[in-house]
Amino acid sequence: MLEGEKMKYLETTLHISVKYEIWEKEKKLPPFLLSRYSLEIAYLGGIRTLFLYPIQELDSMADIKSHLQIIYRYENIPVVVVPKKITLRQRNYMIKLGIPFVVEKKTYLSPVYGNCYTRKM
Repeated sequence: MLEGEKMKYLETTLHISVKYEIWEKEKKLPPFLLSRYSLEIAYLGGIRTLFLYPIQELDSMADIKSHLQIIYRYENIPVVVVPKKITLRQRNYMIKLGIPFVVEKKTYLSPVYGNCYTRKM
């Protein structure tokens, strides 16, 4: 899902290679999660990570935190939320809750990797 421009953004900003693959465990998730997100594995500099793409607007931060806890039962790897856009309030709550996220071509935050980049394009 993060092909072309997005992949270049992460590679250019983080100076690491990014490779993607299908997440095989996706079909095991509860249907309500599959109706809210699409998922894929992303290797960020060789670190296996799960990218979570909201299909519609972001749910509440409490719901997202709960969804991440469910996903961790199936795969205990870092999960990064990848919304198309994010409000300042959502961004602040995600930072406060320690939820890693990438906003296309603008922001990357990952407490897991100890990185935070913000860039306007």
